Amino acid sequence: MLFRDREIMSWCFFDWANSAFPTNVVTFIFSAYFIQFIAENSIIGTGQWGLMQSLAALFVAFFSPIFGSIADHAGYKKRWLLFFTFVCIGSVLMLGDIHPDSSQAFQALILVFFGILGFEFGMVFYNSFLSKIAPSGMIGMISGFGWGFGYFGGLASLYLIYTLFASPNALQEGNPLDIASVMPFVAFWFLLFSLPFFLFVKESVPKIRRRILPSFLGGIRNFLSFFSTLRKHNQIVLFLIARMLYADGLITLFTFGGIFAATIFSLNIGEVILFGILINITAGIGSFAFSFLDETLGSKKVILISLGFLIALCTILFFSTSEKSFWFFGIPLGFFVGPIQASSRALLAKMAPKKMSTKFFGVFAFSGKATSFLGPALVGWATVYFGNQRAGMIVIILFLVLGYLLLSRVGKLKVFNA
Repeated sequence: MLFRDREIMSWCFFDWANSAFPTNVVTFIFSAYFIQFIAENSIIGTGQWGLMQSLAALFVAFFSPIFGSIADHAGYKKRWLLFFTFVCIGSVLMLGDIHPDSSQAFQALILVFFGILGFEFGMVFYNSFLSKIAPSGMIGMISGFGWGFGYFGGLASLYLIYTLFASPNALQEGNPLDIASVMPFVAFWFLLFSLPFFLFVKESVPKIRRRILPSFLGGIRNFLSFFSTLRKHNQIVLFLIARMLYADGLITLFTFGGIFAATIFSLNIGEVILFGILINITAGIGSFAFSFLDETLGSKKVILISLGFLIALCTILFFSTSEKSFWFFGIPLGFFVGPIQASSRALLAKMAPKKMSTKFFGVFAFSGKATSFLGPALVGWATVYFGNQRAGMIVIILFLVLGYLLLSRVGKLKVFNA
């Protein structure tokens, strides 16, 4: 049934499409390229990358709930998603013109900044469609399948880049033609595989067509009144605070994963790409495997189990010194990251009333970004202050532990969409 439903598959393929951006730009290829070949040195580059991520997170945290309220008030969520998709794609295309020169560091950071905004704002509207396209009792499974598609989409794009463009020798020589080829490829991937969503996922047309300014003002009023209703959903608020903490740990892990691999464990750019491929394999497998458990164990238990294993693996890696231990304990990280993300999305989709879904996913984005500037900023600060990148790794573990402890205190949740 799942694979024969065109609308559900089109929704899942958007995850496949947009995952090329965080995988190849934010986490692995361009981040490592920036640190090693564009920044003045690896220490300064790590600090600059962390600051850029922090500023982007602040913008996403502040504006996501507002955009969600405007969209719920005025409708046309697909148009919002289309606009932000093109913002992300356009930014990635322009990254192809960046050369391995420290004079272009600021331009590179600005383009990645706008790419992140386009990606993250788009996810607010994309996630809000989950409760609309999922049949009763299948929200957790479809969310897991979507994340699985996303990870394997990241895997497929990484594999093609690894075989077609990102020769380790060429990158070590500082050849800008590699990035000039890779970035347009990422943009084309995103564009091509997002088309099924815009063609086949249905959206109810608003009965009343509102002009831009009244829609904006009405959305702002809607946004302000929405926060007064959150008192009726105190357990959801507690969940979102817990999610805010552990999501900060995940964001920091993915932001600096490729950088840690390249600098602390001395992997070259080719090995970083290979690590990214293997992480996406385990993450995809984990997302698919836990999607079947989500409806039986419950989304909260899936998140807690996955967080527990993730904390243990990160702690082992913190004390590890050899490259072998990095490969052995680093690759399984993905298996537990995927279920955390998928089950968090599923849990909110089950709890949020459908008419308020975009608002809640705006707050969901807020909870994932409101303090996420702290993680990259603290890693960047610790790296510069101690002159050692390993000092920043403890930040990731701290946020994961705090998120686990708070989520364990969340009680029984009222479910609107089973």
